[in-house]
Amino acid sequence: MGVKERQGEFCPKCGGRMEEGECSFCGFRPGETEDAPDKGHCPGGYRTAVLAGLAAFALLLSLAMFLLVRGASSDGPGLRAAFSEFLEQFRGGREEDDGEDYVPSSSDEYYKKITDALRSDLSYRVRWLETDLERREGDASFYALYPELEGELPNRDSLNGLIAREALFYRDSCQLYLEQGYDSCHVQSFGYVTYMDEERLSIVYDERVYLNDRKFPGLFALNIDVRTGTVLKLQDLLVYDRELAECFRSRVAAQNGEELDKELWTDALLSQLLSSESGVAFYTPVGLELGFNYNGVNGRYGWVTATIKDYERFLQR
Repeated sequence: MGVKERQGEFCPKCGGRMEEGECSFCGFRPGETEDAPDKGHCPGGYRTAVLAGLAAFALLLSLAMFLLVRGASSDGPGLRAAFSEFLEQFRGGREEDDGEDYVPSSSDEYYKKITDALRSDLSYRVRWLETDLERREGDASFYALYPELEGELPNRDSLNGLIAREALFYRDSCQLYLEQGYDSCHVQSFGYVTYMDEERLSIVYDERVYLNDRKFPGLFALNIDVRTGTVLKLQDLLVYDRELAECFRSRVAAQNGEELDKELWTDALLSQLLSSESGVAFYTPVGLELGFNYNGVNGRYGWVTATIKDYERFLQR
């Protein structure tokens, strides 16, 4: 998993840098009362580790980045033109696919790509909000597209607050990376409603952090019990045992064409990753999509998921 934040260096609330006992971004001081976490949800763990890990990565590579990239920063017009072109592609990121519309179905062999599965026949509805921020210099930007719930739903306002907070989690992170010596930082957070009915709602955030020309992708999911208006905790969804790890390994091979080497990706490691804060699970019309973010695990960065159609046998009773 990611590099863990070190006490006294990174803020436990937002991941920002601590200076003289105070967060330089959110103003948090250790010992202050923090907002209570939402019921059934452990916020921020994996993504705070990502922030800390990327900050450490920035420190280690800052000299190299100065030598390789910073010399081009004196070319103001050329650099701004390059950023403008990048941002045009950046803001259209959610539309990056093979050009074919995908409508997931329960008859599909597996879930092919993250997409919306919206419905208009339920007691609640979804509308879309977006946040688009960019520094005047063009060297940093943040874009988020995320859902807001309307209609009859318990705890709707609290849920909408949580949905927005998760979508905007990385909003202030670029300041940290620019201070560490990076010439550019751009962040995307694309929200998808992958499943909705009168019992469950799944929202998936496809998150991408771009530092100069390097991309750090990640997935984060919220699963909501529509009947009670509470968030379902990942660790309480399934029994994360050897049988599930073996099932996941075989599904990854069959669906993604990627073999997870048993010596590197042991059953114990897979079980740990799937059930940890780096794990991700969400409902789709095809089945349960299960996976994890591998932020530095075995030297790799990214995420992997597989479709478990017969997931009921792994549910906690």
